[in-house]
Amino acid sequence: PGCGRAYDALHLVRSGYDRVVALDVAPSAAAAAESFLKEKATPDELAKIDVVCGDFFRFEGQFDFIWDCTFLCALDPSQREPWAKQMRTLLAPGGTLLSCVFPICDKQGG
Repeated sequence: PGCGRAYDALHLVRSGYDRVVALDVAPSAAAAAESFLKEKATPDELAKIDVVCGDFFRFEGQFDFIWDCTFLCALDPSQREPWAKQMRTLLAPGGTLLSCVFPICDKQGG
């Protein structure tokens, strides 16, 4: 979710994934992803990536692997429980959720 320009989607395909869904709620982000992929991806790579403009919380499907790159930490804290419920719905049994988050606290340094 929150695919932006779909850099990660292309990387996942180049890393061996057969099908990647790049989801973003913003039409401008989905259009930017399509443009980037048309410029950088091969026809075979393009065939494996679906760019979808849609609402994560209403999205349907089952996935073996979900890559969440800073989507969770960008949400209002009130949306964390709905996020978790939706992730559980989208993640296939035995699947993997990998989430990259930035610390949400008052601290300096790494």
